Amino acid sequence: MKKEMMKQVTAVLAITASVLFTSCAPQSSAPSSYLESNDVQNSNILGGLLADSAFQKANGIVQLKIISKMGTATCTGSLITRDVVLTAAHCLADEDLQDIAVLFSLDDQKVSKDQVIYAATAAVNPEFAPTDDHSKVWNDVAVIKLETPAPADFKLAVLPTAETIKQLTKGSKLTLAGYGITNAVVRKVVKDKNGKVVLDKDGQPMTVELPGRGAGVLRRVSNIVVTNVTADEKEISFDQANLRGACHGDSGGPALLQLQDGTYIQVGVTSRGTNLLGNCTEGAVYTGLAGHLDWIKLAIEQMNKPTAAPAKPEVPVAKAN
Repeated sequence: MKKEMMKQVTAVLAITASVLFTSCAPQSSAPSSYLESNDVQNSNILGGLLADSAFQKANGIVQLKIISKMGTATCTGSLITRDVVLTAAHCLADEDLQDIAVLFSLDDQKVSKDQVIYAATAAVNPEFAPTDDHSKVWNDVAVIKLETPAPADFKLAVLPTAETIKQLTKGSKLTLAGYGITNAVVRKVVKDKNGKVVLDKDGQPMTVELPGRGAGVLRRVSNIVVTNVTADEKEISFDQANLRGACHGDSGGPALLQLQDGTYIQVGVTSRGTNLLGNCTEGAVYTGLAGHLDWIKLAIEQMNKPTAAPAKPEVPVAKAN
């Protein structure tokens, strides 16, 4: 992604990273491309099973490598047109973002050059507003336009309509998918030998970071129960106290609802967890797509507008005598 193109990505606010299902921590120094630097920490969705190629391609699920000056990190996305991928806005929030590589593979350790397509441009919902208040809608959604069309054998994710979204209610059971970590606990509060919380120099509880585990392969987990859908259909919530669901690296990944006719539609995009330490042990919040369809359509239209050619200079013409 060229520097001038990066200017087209809408600026976003500072984010409290502890609650986001953020991409995995960068591991490399400053890769010029994903294939040139494959030493990235990745892993899989909580409590899930390996997804096969048929499931991936039927639902257009892809892995995103977010490349910045600090290294490379992971998010998940879905193909919604032949050259547009849907993901979470916070995946593009790095102010040092340099490029985005989209991987059409199940395993990032087994990816070939023809399974990688880079981003041409991207758009973040201008109403994206991260906050510690989980009762407020974040509008955590973005779209990425690819330099070239996706592989022909990848189908498009089916987005909800006014009619099909009626089947999404509190109590609905969804399937989640992504490339995120398998261990739900990523940060612990430090305690002394007497069990007392140790404070840092600012008087705050000291924490220790735990590494994420996994191999960067696509996983899926089913029968995740919806605990709430906001009235404006912009967010969907789940209970993850049983350690099944989404975690870091699953950001932007799909929540799929199977309709009565057996068809899967994508109703959500992974946004964040509710645990203040950043552990994936409480609730999960997904961006509801039904409430963002107008913005998604507009963003795609704007990205598909042809760039105006520069005006040609006037050629002086001699006047006839």
